[in-house]
Amino acid sequence: MEINHIILKVASICNLSCDYCYVFNKQDKSYLIQNNVMTYEIARTLINRIEKYLSRNTNKTICITFHGGEPLMAGKLFYEQFASELHSKVGNRAMLSIQTNGTLIDKEWCDIFKKYKIAVGISIDGDKEANIHRKDKDNVPAYDRIINGYILLVKNGLTPGILSVINTKQSPQDYYNYLKSIDAKYVDCLFPDATYDTYDFSCRGIGMWLCQLFCIWINDKNRFSIRLFESIIKLVIKPYEKVGGEMFGNTSNGVIDINSNGDIDIPDTLRICNKEMKTDHYDIFNNNLNDIFREDIFQRFYDSHSNKYLADKCKKCVIKNICGGGILAHRYSKNNSFDNPSVYCYDLFCIICYIQNIICEKLKLKKIERIDINDFKAW
Repeated sequence: MEINHIILKVASICNLSCDYCYVFNKQDKSYLIQNNVMTYEIARTLINRIEKYLSRNTNKTICITFHGGEPLMAGKLFYEQFASELHSKVGNRAMLSIQTNGTLIDKEWCDIFKKYKIAVGISIDGDKEANIHRKDKDNVPAYDRIINGYILLVKNGLTPGILSVINTKQSPQDYYNYLKSIDAKYVDCLFPDATYDTYDFSCRGIGMWLCQLFCIWINDKNRFSIRLFESIIKLVIKPYEKVGGEMFGNTSNGVIDINSNGDIDIPDTLRICNKEMKTDHYDIFNNNLNDIFREDIFQRFYDSHSNKYLADKCKKCVIKNICGGGILAHRYSKNNSFDNPSVYCYDLFCIICYIQNIICEKLKLKKIERIDINDFKAW
């Protein structure tokens, strides 16, 4: 087991209050016992832990994503100190990125991102109407501030990635047209957070929505990157190549969270299952980063796409090597724990079959069997 990615929770506070947020408006209440923002003493200790981990794994690089809450609330000096000290100790073996709501971005932030090569991801769910979930604590819509931050990044020579939570109330064509209108380059589409106990039936139809979006995207000669689609295509063409991540695929999930108080934890997306979904206490002051590997829940997360942790029904599925059972949290129920297919099982089946059949046809891949959506076994 190895760590590939650290989600660094530099702030446990946020200037927005999005109603679908798993941290502030769902099961996860751990932010209540965290530092509002990470102190630099904690950050320096983490840098030393990262240096130690990489020194024991000499050919390894690691990705670090600043996250929150809203990570920009940690302040500009924090990032300048962190990036400078980290690079002085591990050089280019650590790649930095940040996931922000974009509302606090100004010219100085843009300069910091460029100086320290911090890739920027910004959360935009589509046009103004599609961002109805994105509001501040006074219930004031945040879209105008979000898009102003995005525009400022672009004007300053940065290429922000866009993270969208799928909203089927916005048509795929309108969503695609909107992204083209803001000159999007890199887009990641996320399924709404849900378990069997919290699934919102208004989310039905995501699979067909994605099929329509794929059809629009694949026929656009000047299309931008949509990671979900590109990853599925790679898995269709080379099913045994290591592709994917937490959402699907055949890779392990070497991701850990570092909370603002220095705790080492499993990714907090798992807390949509229940508020007790956490590890025994590990922290960067008393533990190495990989000590968390001892935890059963981390081992399940790490190997969540392997046969060992798939539901019996998933093990028999014709697309299991592409789907990998989906996100672990989406399989959870109070009755069966994680021993279920994803709540988005049918949606995953739809989009994977659709892409596989189109790619087979376009590339004349006779060795790959076409899959009929009617092959889906309703559970």
